[in-house]
Amino acid sequence: MLKKFDFILIPTEKAIPSFLYFKKEEQIKIIPQGVRQKDIKLKKNESKGTIPHFIFAANFIQGA
Repeated sequence: MLKKFDFILIPTEKAIPSFLYFKKEEQIKIIPQGVRQKDIKLKKNESKGTIPHFIFAANFIQGA
């Protein structure tokens, strides 16, 4: 599934080796966890049946 996306976003640099099977290192981006939900503005009137632009998956960190 992950091979179909342009980038993979992960929370820590330590997880990079676990994702190198799916993407080159340049396509793996680190975005630290810890988000203030009130700072996130959601798009209004999202139409049904659109292609997802963001997917979150947890517990992919090798050796965790």
